[in-house]
Amino acid sequence: MSVELFLNKDLTVKSVPEITPRLTRLFRVSNLQSFQNTISDLVSPGSPSKNSDTVVLVPTSAAGVQLSRTIQVTKFNKEATKQNFRLPEFLTRSDWYLAMLNRLVPAESLLSDIERNVCMWAAIRKARDSEISPPFKVRSGLLPAIVDFYDQLMRLGRSIDSFHRLMVTELEPNAGFDRGASSLLRQTHFLSSAFTNFKDQISKIQKLDEHELRARLLKGQMVPPFLSLIHI
Repeated sequence: MSVELFLNKDLTVKSVPEITPRLTRLFRVSNLQSFQNTISDLVSPGSPSKNSDTVVLVPTSAAGVQLSRTIQVTKFNKEATKQNFRLPEFLTRSDWYLAMLNRLVPAESLLSDIERNVCMWAAIRKARDSEISPPFKVRSGLLPAIVDFYDQLMRLGRSIDSFHRLMVTELEPNAGFDRGASSLLRQTHFLSSAFTNFKDQISKIQKLDEHELRARLLKGQMVPPFLSLIHI
């Protein structure tokens, strides 16, 4: 297990060349006890004001609750002045983006998961109306998986055009005699069209998704800024 600690003196960014240098420290631990003790040591020495601008990034909300309780028990047994000990926030990825959004200047609104699924459904219908059909039946249960795939592409910094170009280059030579390659090629055309339509649908709504928010954060300003991020 490992803990990554990201320390920023100021996360305020006005333009890419002016990004404040970031100090990153990686802690390696051998067991669960050491893992918990390391996080406890990282969050407890700071003042209450510092911890209010510190975030511990956790995989799930349940993990955050459990870790918070563990630190409270271990530190409250050791700290002489319990009233001065304040825990930082324990947030999931989506909660972390929401927390940054709430500090963003100027203020913006974030699309909900339901709104994004509705946008994707409209994007899929538009793709099918353009006679770009998938090699499978699109059911409502597939919507979150398609949105997740789109998110993974964006988080990796891949554009829709590059995804389409790379997949077509790989699959097209074999599509004439390989049914699997032909099916994947149709799926690629469909997803590329749906993803493009999806971005168009989102642009019509006066709200941001995770990826547009990330772009705005690089250009905007957070007040007050987060000072440190502990990434588990």
